[in-house]
Amino acid sequence: RVCMVAAIHPAHAQESSSTLRYAHSYSALQTSSGAKVPDLTAEAREMKRKVDNLRNLFQKALEGDEYGIAWTMESLSGTVQPTKTAKELIDAHPYLSWTPAHQTKWAVRGQRRDRSGIGKTRTTLDVPEARGPNVEPDGRLSPQALAAALRATEAADERPERSVEVVFEGRHGRPPVILWYPESALEEVQPPKTLIDAKANLERAEEDLAKKKAELKTAQEFCTQEKKEWAKK
Repeated sequence: RVCMVAAIHPAHAQESSSTLRYAHSYSALQTSSGAKVPDLTAEAREMKRKVDNLRNLFQKALEGDEYGIAWTMESLSGTVQPTKTAKELIDAHPYLSWTPAHQTKWAVRGQRRDRSGIGKTRTTLDVPEARGPNVEPDGRLSPQALAAALRATEAADERPERSVEVVFEGRHGRPPVILWYPESALEEVQPPKTLIDAKANLERAEEDLAKKKAELKTAQEFCTQEKKEWAKK
């Protein structure tokens, strides 16, 4: 805060009058522009408290839904599960094959109490690479089988749909399970509405806070500049 002390003397009426006019003008300056800064500061502080509260609610929502299933920021998008017709679609795809691991994930699809059948998309390719000799069956073909499939699709002038690599989180300390699917064999899994709402509320509050901080900064800079200009008079 800046204070002004105006020194006047009755023996110097003209100088005192000029000093009082200057002090009055400076007081008006403090009232018009300076008063906005503490008001904006208080508003920004209150909005910051709101953001902190909403962030805590969002983190709590991430920790588990009504079935105790936890989510992460990454799993809020790109999270998928096999469709009902996943097996038929994989069997019809020239570059992929159905495996016991696919069957395990398909068997628990739609079960909210079991997220083991829900995975995260990682890679999408027109033609998946051949499966290595030391890799567990993941839906991809062996090098020989893939080469034959490529020749067949080229001869038939076919263009199969793209293949998607899906990572299923490992449970109880086990490594993740990686499987490949045709794009149409996967469906997006929506997070609980309470979690979506909590995320939206937090994002709106953060955006409002950023705008208020920018407004406060502008007011502070304007007030500082005004004071400098008045100080030169």
